Amino acid sequence: MADDINNEQDIVVLVDPNGKEVKFEFVDVVEREDKMYAVLHPIEPLEGMDEDSCVIFAMEVQDDDSVLLNAIEDEAELEAVYAQYVELCESDCDCDEDCGVSGCDCGTCGGNCDGTK
Repeated sequence: MADDINNEQDIVVLVDPNGKEVKFEFVDVVEREDKMYAVLHPIEPLEGMDEDSCVIFAMEVQDDDSVLLNAIEDEAELEAVYAQYVELCESDCDCDEDCGVSGCDCGTCGGNCDGTK
């Protein structure tokens, strides 16, 4: 799945392997080791995913300044990016809950800091 990011609406439309369009909310960007990653949350519930889950793609800026989203094949890389995202969510949270574990509803990181991905 890959497509351009529509910065005006923070909605990303990806096409699944069956050709079906799937809409995601653009939640955040994580920068790690000079690479950029997009954190997306599905607008509609997806089969096999928890409601509070997110997906993470590697971002590749093209010559025309569009952004290509690529699946992350390396499980260790994905885990490291996700851990950094959860840390960012927790550091931005101003409530008494531990967002990375409890699924806090404070609204930080789009409310998607429940420790799942």
